[in-house]
Amino acid sequence: MTRSRLWLIVTALAFLAWMGYLFSLTRDVERPAVHLSRPQFLIAEAVVIAHLDNRDGPIKATEVVYFVGKDRLAPGDQVDVPHLRESLHKWLADDGPPDWPVPGDFIIPLHGIVNGKDGWRAEVVPLPPSPGSPHGPRIYPVTPGTLQEMRAIPIGLP
Repeated sequence: MTRSRLWLIVTALAFLAWMGYLFSLTRDVERPAVHLSRPQFLIAEAVVIAHLDNRDGPIKATEVVYFVGKDRLAPGDQVDVPHLRESLHKWLADDGPPDWPVPGDFIIPLHGIVNGKDGWRAEVVPLPPSPGSPHGPRIYPVTPGTLQEMRAIPIGLP
């Protein structure tokens, strides 16, 4: 076997290995990628991971990531969230349904939290105004990517 043929075989194998590696990287990517709005979480009074059984609430907190206030919201508490239905809109162009599927687990930034005689009540933090961005409240499905992003945001730090 000549030296040029051996070189051709080695480079072809290296090319195939490189393409296989790039293909394996794309298999771990969420489709479509969901990104959290950092300002939305920085102004939140509470951030909970909650289970939604229906589109109109209430939500059931499964984990309280952050909470500010004298009364403590605990896992298992139900929170009445008016206008929850508007928060389920995806604002993504993924050719799927326009809303996140329910029942499911979601990351929910909350504000205006009140513990009244009827139980907890709060609103979803709206997205801050920004040119070219959607407006209104937004919640996020629990995925490995959204959990990693949420943990990277310094929620509650000055």
